[in-house]
Amino acid sequence: MSWSIRTRDLGKRYRIGRQMASYDTLREAIHRRFGQREQAPRSHFWALRHVDLEIEQGTAVGVIGTNGAGKSTLLKILSRITEPTEGVGELRGRVGSLLEVGTGFHPELTGRENVLLAGAILGMSRSEIAARTDEIIDFSGISEFIDTPVKRYSSGMSVRLGFAVAAHLDTEILLVDEVLAVGDAKFRQKCLGQMSQIASQGRTIVLVSHNMAQIQALCEYGLWVESGEVVYQGSIDEVVKRYLASALSGGGRTELLDVERNRQYKPVFSKVLVNGNAIGTPLHVAPGESVTLRFFLQIPERATGCSVSLYLDNDLGIRIWGANTRWQHNLIELGPGNHEVSCDIDSLPIIPGRYSITLGFFANRRAYDLLERVGFLEVQSRDYFGTGELPQRNQGFYLTDAEWTFHS
Repeated sequence: MSWSIRTRDLGKRYRIGRQMASYDTLREAIHRRFGQREQAPRSHFWALRHVDLEIEQGTAVGVIGTNGAGKSTLLKILSRITEPTEGVGELRGRVGSLLEVGTGFHPELTGRENVLLAGAILGMSRSEIAARTDEIIDFSGISEFIDTPVKRYSSGMSVRLGFAVAAHLDTEILLVDEVLAVGDAKFRQKCLGQMSQIASQGRTIVLVSHNMAQIQALCEYGLWVESGEVVYQGSIDEVVKRYLASALSGGGRTELLDVERNRQYKPVFSKVLVNGNAIGTPLHVAPGESVTLRFFLQIPERATGCSVSLYLDNDLGIRIWGANTRWQHNLIELGPGNHEVSCDIDSLPIIPGRYSITLGFFANRRAYDLLERVGFLEVQSRDYFGTGELPQRNQGFYLTDAEWTFHS
């Protein structure tokens, strides 16, 4: 099968720094106009470098990596939005892309007019575009507003129309960034179904997403991009496995007050013990075993409406279990100082695997402290039912005792 996308030593470099402010005098204005403008020190940053790819026609490719890894830059180069600094990128066929909300739309034109404009840019005739217009409008679900200028659309409406245009016009290659996260769950599911249909038609899809389950369901090939370079490429299952193993390789910290947080949060958790072991150390439990958690808090100010939460996410980033004081008790008030909260779980009904731990403290009507993936819990194999059988990972998350009766 022939290739659809090919790159050789592809790279993109950006210049970092800003121009120094100048005086607003006539003398400085003349100097800026005719002389050399004073510059602040500048440095360079490689957003992408040494990327070699050859993607076969009809392949669905998932691109994964941390924020700032270079995934979106790669798609912008392939979409011809930006030029590479070095190397070559080649594509065979028409390209449809949805990289940002409202990409390619003229805000003063209506939704219908933008559909016609998008088709014309792709080189389609008016009759070809007209044949697809009703289908595009129906898929977008915004027919009521299709003759309204796009500048009045919400971000969700722009995404709906943008994806409908990209997916239904005659393109051999479809490039989609994380923008589908803007849409509602029902529309995202609709988009995934459409992309599956596109892939089955022999068209090439390149999808950037942080949703590992979505990536694995849709794609067969994967790229792991980190620090501007392709770390690994191959079957999507192997790519996701390596990426998650790397992401989960680090442990948390035993002392939590100095753990880096988003600036909107204030440190409250000083330490958390799971069965007597600090959350930043290796934690092991078997299905059905009891678990005792002790949360040590340092409250800097009087806090009302307080609650403490703990959540477990699997290696695909799917939240599969949680506990929250608010679910079972009234919200409480805590004064400044040290506090301890205990939680006893009689039987943890989770299948074997490695789960990341997220801690939350809610107070004063807002999320006060949040520590995501601050530690990891290893749920080890155990003969939970006493039969030697355990469900596989694709058969569910939980273990539940059920009474079975056979009648004949």
